[in-house]
Amino acid sequence: MFLPAASFTLDAFAITFKEESLVDWGKFNMIYNLESNTLLRKDSKITFSVLHTEIQKQNVNFAASAFDISNAIALEQYFPNDEVAVNTAKFIRIIYIWWCVVNAKSSKTLVINSVYFLRYLLFAMLLLIGVILKPVIRYPTEITSLGRIDYQQIYSCNVSMNFERSIFIITPTYANPVQLPNLVRMIQVLLLTDYVYWILVEDASSINHTVNDMVKSYNLQNFVYLSGTSIYKKSPHNRGAIQRNVGIRWLQSCRPFLSNGVVYFADDDNTYDFKFLNEIRNRTSHVSVFNVGLIGNCLYEGPKLDKIGRVIGWHSCWKGGRTFCIDMAGFAVDLDLLLEKKNEFDVDGVPGHLEDDFLKGLVSSLDEVQFIPGNMLVNVWHTRTHF
Repeated sequence: MFLPAASFTLDAFAITFKEESLVDWGKFNMIYNLESNTLLRKDSKITFSVLHTEIQKQNVNFAASAFDISNAIALEQYFPNDEVAVNTAKFIRIIYIWWCVVNAKSSKTLVINSVYFLRYLLFAMLLLIGVILKPVIRYPTEITSLGRIDYQQIYSCNVSMNFERSIFIITPTYANPVQLPNLVRMIQVLLLTDYVYWILVEDASSINHTVNDMVKSYNLQNFVYLSGTSIYKKSPHNRGAIQRNVGIRWLQSCRPFLSNGVVYFADDDNTYDFKFLNEIRNRTSHVSVFNVGLIGNCLYEGPKLDKIGRVIGWHSCWKGGRTFCIDMAGFAVDLDLLLEKKNEFDVDGVPGHLEDDFLKGLVSSLDEVQFIPGNMLVNVWHTRTHF
């Protein structure tokens, strides 16, 4: 449904549409599906009967529910950066105000409508206060062994809905001479990968706008750029752990908006076969492991298999008493398993045991991991760009 450019004014309230604006009632279906299994709903007025008005086409209560002010607020909270959703919310507000005014036919209804109007006035005042105070509002910032994490960005779930199984790639990065060329190479791989969400996390108190502009110029469909400052109490060797934890917490916060899938921790200085990333997405059911090339003095490192393909040990140049002798690029985890276990990386853990400690929090033995061979012996390489 298209609305022409127009301005609607009622006393001190003005609502303006840009040129020709699109209103989409399908957003209500998205909200209904999101809240179908939750106890606390933001949009209690949207029910099955309201969505399917063909059941009782002349029921005025259904129309009143569809244009209730709570629907506009829910649209604005769930889709703050979606222009169509914002336009739909504006349209609902117009109809809601008009409904309150034209139905004031008696003193009784005038009192009732006055209550509704005062409720709308209260919402408008709260929104105005939020806009005025936004520069000085401070979201909680955690400074612990997990590092400095800004929760404003973690709770901002600006993602497009997707119901296909996805691969969620978490990539820590930091300012250095080869950051941009590494990220360009990474982007070119991701552009060829199906159903990918890229979560890039900068080791800083805020994002790097040069990096942000560069990544957005490639028009990646699903990309979020976060930041988290590294603060180490004991071990400075586990670099990237805090940034990976920021990515995990973003997934935890935004889970209702995300499809099922697999989580993969991909550093920006590695080399990846995009076909293998698609294979990881399709074949990982719990925790998958695979070979990684150019690890230390080894040509590759990875799982050792028995005759029927079960993991029984590791090919590794350094065992170090680890249960899982594997590189960060050598495993992937099912999204629901990761979030169910609420597992994160131990920032101050023993150097060299970061991956081992993380996987121990997800599985108890080698019997619980599966090997994905890929088209070649090695499909991921631990390459490094030097300057």
